[in-house]
Amino acid sequence: GRTVTHRWLHGDVVRAEVDFEVRGPRWRVWSSKDLMEDWLGDWTVEIVTDEGEVIAAETFTYTDAGR
Repeated sequence: GRTVTHRWLHGDVVRAEVDFEVRGPRWRVWSSKDLMEDWLGDWTVEIVTDEGEVIAAETFTYTDAGR
């Protein structure tokens, strides 16, 4: 009966939030995001509980492969 959200941040801007209903104690889920060419830089994906607590986060840098 709980929900988690994958929050995709580009810098300080929230670009997407994807909600999932938790369906069991060992339940897994994934999300993905198409990144626009001009959205270069640091990104963070947070896993947020329905109470607003960030329980995990990963940061990566999106770069132009031609540079």
